[in-house]
Amino acid sequence: MDPFFRTTEPAIGQLDTDSNLINGWIGGGIAMVLSAVLWGLITYYTDFHNKLLAIGVGFLVGLGVRLLGKGETLIFGLSGAGLSLIGCVLGNFLYYAALMAREEGVSFLDTLRMLFNTPTTVIEFFTSSFKIRDLFLYGVAAYVGYKVALDMEEKQNDNKTESKPY
Repeated sequence: MDPFFRTTEPAIGQLDTDSNLINGWIGGGIAMVLSAVLWGLITYYTDFHNKLLAIGVGFLVGLGVRLLGKGETLIFGLSGAGLSLIGCVLGNFLYYAALMAREEGVSFLDTLRMLFNTPTTVIEFFTSSFKIRDLFLYGVAAYVGYKVALDMEEKQNDNKTESKPY
C-alpha cells in the first residue's frame, strides 16, 4: 500500500444502526404539535402571519426528527418536511378556531368540538381563507424541515472525512 494515498475512511461504511424512524416521527410529532400551538397563539395575539413562524415550525420539527430519529436517509428528511406541513396547517387551524371562538363568543373547546363534528366546515373555512402566501409559507416550512432533519449529520460527516495532505 502506497503511504501517499492513505485514507481515514473504511472501504465499507458503517451501517446506520442508531437510526430509528419511529423515534424520529415521535420527536417530529411532539415538535409539530408544540410549534403549531405556538403558531396559533402568536398569530392569534398579533393577528399577523409571519414567514418566520413557518421557518420556526420547520426548524423545530426537523430538529425533533433529527435528534430522536438519528437517521441520514431520505425518509427522515421527507418525514421532517411532511410533519412541518402538517404543523403549519394545524397552526393555522388553531388560529382560525380561536378567531371563530372570539367572534362567536363561545369557548375555544366548544369551537373545536363543533369543527371536529362538522369537517365540511373546516374545509370550507380553509378554502375561503386560503391565500397564495399560505402555500409559500407551507413550502418554506417543508424545505426547512427537510434540510434540518438531514443536513446537520451531513455537515458533521463532511468535516470528519476531509483528508488533509501531509
